[in-house]
Amino acid sequence: LSAIVVGLLAELFAVIQKTPATSFIVIGIIPLVPGFRVYRSMLFFVRGDLDKGLAEGVHSCFMAVAISVGIILSTSIVRMIRRPIKDFIKNKR
Repeated sequence: LSAIVVGLLAELFAVIQKTPATSFIVIGIIPLVPGFRVYRSMLFFVRGDLDKGLAEGVHSCFMAVAISVGIILSTSIVRMIRRPIKDFIKNKR
């Protein structure tokens, strides 16, 4: 959910600032990256606790996939909405 919000806000700020949305997406996604979970999974692997390491690694991978899906959904929604609006404005003139 937070990745969708970041993506939508990034698209809005990109229109306002007339810059690519990617610059805002990168800044907004950094706090969401599961770095601590990846660190813990590597720590468990180094200590020899493979079960906990694998569980943490899988959980962090799921979190990363959820973040990427949220970004993809938000940019897709904006593009689906933006095109009919542009067409309507173009036909109005």
